[in-house]
Amino acid sequence: MNTPLAIKSNSLLRHTLRANGVFSGLSGLLFTLAAASITRFIGLPWPAVLIVVGLSLIGYAASLFIASNRAEVDRRAVAVFIALDVAWVVGSGLLLVTAWVPFTAAGKWAIVIIADVVALFALVQVYGLRRMGRSEA
Repeated sequence: MNTPLAIKSNSLLRHTLRANGVFSGLSGLLFTLAAASITRFIGLPWPAVLIVVGLSLIGYAASLFIASNRAEVDRRAVAVFIALDVAWVVGSGLLLVTAWVPFTAAGKWAIVIIADVVALFALVQVYGLRRMGRSEA
C-alpha cells in the first residue's frame, strides 16, 4: 500500500535514479562522441576505451530510466545500481593510486570529480532505499 511516506521516499529514489541516468547518459554521449579529444585531455592512450565506457554508460542510463519509471521501484535493481556506482568509485580510486594509466593532472582531477558525483548518487540511492524500507514497515 502506498502511504504518503512510501510515495515521498519512492519519489526521492525515482528522482535520484533519473538524475543518475541523466548524468550517466550525458557522460556516455560525451565519452563516445568526443573520445579522441578527451583521451588527449586526460592522458588516456586509447580512445577506444572511452568509446566502450561511453556506450556502457548509455546502456546504464537507459536501465536507470527504466527502473525509475516502473510502477514499483525494485529494491534489488536499486541495490545493483548502488553496487555498480560503488564499483565505479573504487575502480576510479584504483586507477589513480596504481598509476596504470599516465593520466594528466587534469585527467586525475576529472576522475576524482566524476567519482565524487557517482559516490553522491550511490549515497542518496542508499538513503532513498532505506527510507523506502521504513515506509513499508
